[in-house]
Amino acid sequence: MASLSTMPVDIYLHMLKFLRTPDLYSLNLVCKPLRELTEPALYRTIHLSWRDLTEIESTDARWNDKGRRLLRNVKSGPFRLLRSILGRPELASLVRSIQFTFDDRSSDVDHHRLNTRSRRRHSYDRPPSWRDFKALNEVVLKEDLLDKIMWRTELSQGAIDAYVALLLHHLHNLEYLNLGTGFLRASSFTDLTMRHNLIWNPEASSLRPFKSIKHIVYNAEQPGSNHPPTIDDYPTMVALFYLPSVETMEIALPDCSGIPKSATGRIASTLRVLIVHRALVRALTLERVLSFAPNLTSLILELSYLGQGPLSLHDGPENINCPEVWHVLLRLEPSLECLVLYVIPCMPQENRQIHLMPPLPQPPQQPHWAAFISHFGSLRGFKKLKKLDVPLIMLLGGHELRYQEPTILAECLPTNLEDLSLSYTEDTFTKFDNYIVHNFHLHLSNYLQQSRELSSSLLSITVKLGEWDSAQRSLIGISALADLCEWFGVALRVIQNVADTRYSNGDDMVRKETLFDPLEPAPGPTVSYKWRTFLEHGPRPVRTPPANTR
Repeated sequence: MASLSTMPVDIYLHMLKFLRTPDLYSLNLVCKPLRELTEPALYRTIHLSWRDLTEIESTDARWNDKGRRLLRNVKSGPFRLLRSILGRPELASLVRSIQFTFDDRSSDVDHHRLNTRSRRRHSYDRPPSWRDFKALNEVVLKEDLLDKIMWRTELSQGAIDAYVALLLHHLHNLEYLNLGTGFLRASSFTDLTMRHNLIWNPEASSLRPFKSIKHIVYNAEQPGSNHPPTIDDYPTMVALFYLPSVETMEIALPDCSGIPKSATGRIASTLRVLIVHRALVRALTLERVLSFAPNLTSLILELSYLGQGPLSLHDGPENINCPEVWHVLLRLEPSLECLVLYVIPCMPQENRQIHLMPPLPQPPQQPHWAAFISHFGSLRGFKKLKKLDVPLIMLLGGHELRYQEPTILAECLPTNLEDLSLSYTEDTFTKFDNYIVHNFHLHLSNYLQQSRELSSSLLSITVKLGEWDSAQRSLIGISALADLCEWFGVALRVIQNVADTRYSNGDDMVRKETLFDPLEPAPGPTVSYKWRTFLEHGPRPVRTPPANTR
């Protein structure tokens, strides 16, 4: 203890960056000088998950007799944090980031056996004592809250979401907030903090705890989650667009046609980055959302469609209308600098087996070129666009005659790009032969030579391939393109998906392998010959030694 108290301050602060939260908490209890140095690092980032609420390490033993005793006698993490901040208000100014998630695969809340109403009971902690409730009641009376009777009822019953909502009213310097989808589904947090009429009254006092937030993650569907967004989540999500300081927002859009129009109030002009996680997005929904953010500089959008397979009979948009998406993006033409579009197959909620039995593995959805109607329009009007990452079939379409036009890239690509990334899905080119693919790479090489503006501004080209069976034909003509990129000083990267099980079991388990990256150090003088041979002929077959016949 004496050695820790006499340690130089700069060394001690550097050591705090590599310590876990339990270690920081232990150092916080050593002595007062160490507590003053440790508290900023301890309270700066807070991550509260559903399985950590009762401080029981083993979730499998949670429902035995010992677990029941601990569940009755131990207070939750949000309540302890709220009690600490109410006792010491200076701690509230130290919190910069808070994340509250809900682990769908935890054993305490089994989604295959419990419905939403029964899960709601698990969001309650042991009711507070009379002294604690009296202190919380005084805080509720002082705060400018929407429905104080509802607040008192939830707090008296020990609702964890009420603790979190009241905690946010005291974090005045909060910059990052992550509210998981499962937490919003199994709690009354939205009813406590927001109301649906906030879409017409964005200046309501309930948005006060969110006014300093710069990055918010709201209702973003997590990998493996069984909670897709619904129309009920839309009004509260719209209210967040009116926050005065928000710069980055991650959301998930609902798949429904009854999206209301934008409000007539003040629109937040500080939002610069919008990330829309995977959802079966309609063009109308995207248009209504982008109307709240007219000054976006970066848009990352995951578009979903129903590919070939047993799920393609679902009654919904079975393809992506590229011209409609392009017309929606035209409203961002004056300010957009980064455009990233991902295309993934969609698994509808109705087909997910949430019954008494665990879900069976679904067959993988096969991407199909017919899911894309036509192609994008020209992107040459985006004068500020510097990064473009789109599937090639969305940019040029699925008609093979378009890949034979020499001026096709000059008509659709802007001239001030710095980073161009084109993705070839697994069976995008199964309909095309090697001659079509070779022509496209030849057109790209010629376009680099003829367009002086693009060749002077372009810094990198990334080609994302699929599995090796379909990627081998996509590599035709890459060697000539690599020579030209080397001449103009453009970095060429070729990335291949080695394994992809994202759509078979719901998890994102994509492993990528970089076939060629000029920024990596060369292993020897023959590296040029090695990677050129690899791109032309593929990996060498592994030779197995002959069996010993003796």
